Amino acid sequence: MGRACGLCADRGGASRRDLWRRAGDADRKPSEAAGRLKARSETAAHASSPRAPFPFSRAMAFGLGVLRLAPADFWTMTPRELQAAAEGVYGRLVGPPTRAALDALMRAHPDGSHTDG
Repeated sequence: MGRACGLCADRGGASRRDLWRRAGDADRKPSEAAGRLKARSETAAHASSPRAPFPFSRAMAFGLGVLRLAPADFWTMTPRELQAAAEGVYGRLVGPPTRAALDALMRAHPDGSHTDG
């Protein structure tokens, strides 16, 4: 079944935490709190994850530029849907040849005799 209105159930609205400030935050601007949270979450994400960060600029260039998607359509795509679209345009990525395949190619197309000199 499809999703109603294209939204996931957990994206429905603001959580209670978003609506109420803590007691000590009354004199701070919301942007200051956001800056602290962003810095803390980025540090934690990089410390716990061995993966490279998601290449948002490349994904946006592909989705908005190559596929010519509307921004709303691009941002509702999942990473798997974007990968499937990329495979449709560029083909499936092929990994490096196995050792057996490389040996067979080397036997089929030998280099000439090499002399060091």
